[in-house]
Amino acid sequence: MAEIPHVQTPVTNYARSLGWRARRMQYIGRHGCPDSWFFKGGRVIVIEFKDLGEPPKLHQVREIKRLRESGIAVHVIDTPEAGYALFD
Repeated sequence: MAEIPHVQTPVTNYARSLGWRARRMQYIGRHGCPDSWFFKGGRVIVIEFKDLGEPPKLHQVREIKRLRESGIAVHVIDTPEAGYALFD
């Protein structure tokens, strides 16, 4: 599981400062799980972190599509500012 610390760390710290619980996620035996899941007050925000302008890989695109078809909002974030906006 690769990290994008210049995006992921500030967004995670910001979310935590607002009372969100943050969890790094990884599937067992499959690929494509979005990087981080945030929980607060019955709400869930799911984020796939990428470097600036980098699109998700094909297996990530497929998993994001599956989750969205199941009613889960998945966000692909490549800047801290875009991540902050989700929690504002």
